[in-house]
Amino acid sequence: MGPNKASEPDRFHAILFQKHWEVVGRLVSKACLAVLNGGKSIKAINNTNVVLIPKKKHPEV
Repeated sequence: MGPNKASEPDRFHAILFQKHWEVVGRLVSKACLAVLNGGKSIKAINNTNVVLIPKKKHPEV
């Protein structure tokens, strides 16, 4: 996916995940595997907005 593209419904641009994968990658992968392995329902994910809060005062993209 191009870095300025966003998928529905959260509309997070792909660049957010590409630039900060070292921060969010493990949790995103863990959540995907939980759904794929039948341990979690994707229904809750479809109804949830995820907010990523930077830990730096002046984050750069």
